[in-house]
Order: sequence, then structure tokens, then C-alpha cells
Amino acid sequence: MSGSERLKAWVKPQRLHEGVAVLMVLGGLGHSGGTFLAFDERSPEAMWFMSAGLMMMFLGFLNLTAADARGRLRRLSLLTEAANLLAAVFLLPLYLTMRAPASIGLLSLAAVAFWLELQNLRARRHS
Repeated sequence: MSGSERLKAWVKPQRLHEGVAVLMVLGGLGHSGGTFLAFDERSPEAMWFMSAGLMMMFLGFLNLTAADARGRLRRLSLLTEAANLLAAVFLLPLYLTMRAPASIGLLSLAAVAFWLELQNLRARRHS
């Protein structure tokens, strides 16, 4: 088996989906934890900053669950698709206005997770 064949055998939508979901959780943890470094006091801005990290963590948890279900639970897949799409729609204008580096990373992860969950749904539909 050549290297590219081994890579294709290993890189499957479900594994990629799990990896993206873990990155979402870790990114959300970092973002939420960074609240205490970026803000000296509790303020509405600090709470909004922390809530963005929590949103990404919960989106990651939802994607981990959906990746584990591999498209078998249609409602879960559809809810995950909706959550990923809403996150991307929310993060795009945030990135365009603030140009924060974290927002492009989170936007990318949400968009990739959306695409990967679509792949899981298609694979399940054709099997």
C-alpha cells in the first residue's frame, strides 16, 4: 500500500470531523480561559468574550457527538448542521468588522465542521 493510499484509508470524514470538533473545544477553552488574561474586571465585554469561547466549546461537543453518531441520528445531524451554519453566519461579520485572528480560526472550523457533517449525512444516505 502506497503512502497516498494509507493516507486515504486513514483520512475519513468522521476522523476529520472528530479532529475539527476537538480543535473547537480546545479553541473555546483557550478563548474562555483568555478572558481572565484579557480583562481585569468583570464587565459586559468580558462576559461576551467568555461566552464566545463557551459557544465554541459547546459547538465542539455537539460536533463530537454528531461525528460519533456518523449520520445515524438524522435529527442530531440536522441540528449540528444548523448550529455550524449559524456559528459561521455569526462569525463572518464578526471577522469582517473586527479582523480578530481567533474569529477567522473559529469561522474556518465551523465551516469545515458544517461540510464534514454534510459528508456524514451523504455517506449514511448512500449506505
